[in-house]
Amino acid sequence: LRRSGFPTGVMVQKVDPKGPAAAALRGVTVDPETREVGPGDLIVRVDGEEVKGNAEFARMIARHKGGDAVTLTVKRGDQEIQVEVTLRGV
Repeated sequence: LRRSGFPTGVMVQKVDPKGPAAAALRGVTVDPETREVGPGDLIVRVDGEEVKGNAEFARMIARHKGGDAVTLTVKRGDQEIQVEVTLRGV
């Protein structure tokens, strides 16, 4: 991400269509005809706390348990939105 000009955050690669984030987040897409890759959402904050990278994001989520709700601040294109996601146990 840093090489692509994103100083912070984690890119959503794939979203489980049956998971709790399916309605809120978008993963990386590939156009079936042109094979052009579209970026996924970029998670930049969890509960208002800045996400600097994958390891930090994992630690932030690990502080919670299944059933907890977290607010993710997400960059989607030029927009920054907030989405609430209820975590499920792993």
